[in-house]
Amino acid sequence: CKLLDNTYRDTIFAYSNQMAKLSEKLNLNLHDLIEKVNFNYSRNFIPRPSPGVGGPCLTKDPYILDDVFKKNNLKSEIILNSRKINESMVLNIYNRCRHYFLKIGKDIKKTKIFIIGIAFKGTPPTGDTRFSTSLDLVNLLKTKKVKNIFAYDYDVSRSDLKQLNLNFLTIEAGFKNSDCVIIMNEHKAYKKLNINKLIMTMKKNSLLFDSWGIFRKNTNIKKKKDIKYIGIGF
Repeated sequence: CKLLDNTYRDTIFAYSNQMAKLSEKLNLNLHDLIEKVNFNYSRNFIPRPSPGVGGPCLTKDPYILDDVFKKNNLKSEIILNSRKINESMVLNIYNRCRHYFLKIGKDIKKTKIFIIGIAFKGTPPTGDTRFSTSLDLVNLLKTKKVKNIFAYDYDVSRSDLKQLNLNFLTIEAGFKNSDCVIIMNEHKAYKKLNINKLIMTMKKNSLLFDSWGIFRKNTNIKKKKDIKYIGIGF
C-alpha cells in the first residue's frame, strides 16, 4: 500500500511540475491558477509545484514498482516519466537562474548563491536530508563551477551541514551581498522572515528564487526593480 501511495503522489506532483514549466513559458502564475481550481473543490486537490520530490521513499518507490511491472512483462511509462519530470526540476532551477544572470551580463560561476532549506521537505518540519533536492541542486551548481555556495536550514544543525560539505551562514549573513537566494522548502519559519528587510541587503540586480511561492503575494518584492523575483511555475 505504501509503495502504491508514494508512486501515486510522485505522479501527481510530476503533473503539477510539468504544468509549472508550461506556465513559465506562458508567463502565467501556476500557484494562482491552482488556488482557484482547488477553491471549494475537495474532490480533486491539485498540489503546488515544487523543486521536485525528495526523501527516502518517493525517490525510490516508483523505481521499485517499475521493476514489478517489468517482471510481469508490462510497461510503466507514466511512473518512469513522472519520476524523470520531478528529477528534472533542479536543472530547471539552475537554467532559469543562469538565464537571468546571462541576461544582465553576470557569470553565474562568480555569484554568491544562498540556499535556504536543505531538508528534503519543510512540511511537516524535518531535519532529514536524505535524497534532498536541495543537495541535488548544490551538487549541480558545483559541477557548473559555482564556488560561492552557502546554506541554511531551520532544522538541520550547523554541524550536520558541515558534514554535507555545505558552508553555513545565518539568514542575515546569507542574504547580505548575495547575488541569488533560493528558497528550496516550505518550512513555516521561512514564511515569517522579514523578507522586505532582507532583500534590501542583497546586491543590485540580484535574484530571489522562491521555489514554493511563499512570498508571491508580497507586493513590495514585485515593486523592487533591482530584485528579480521568480519561482517554480511563475
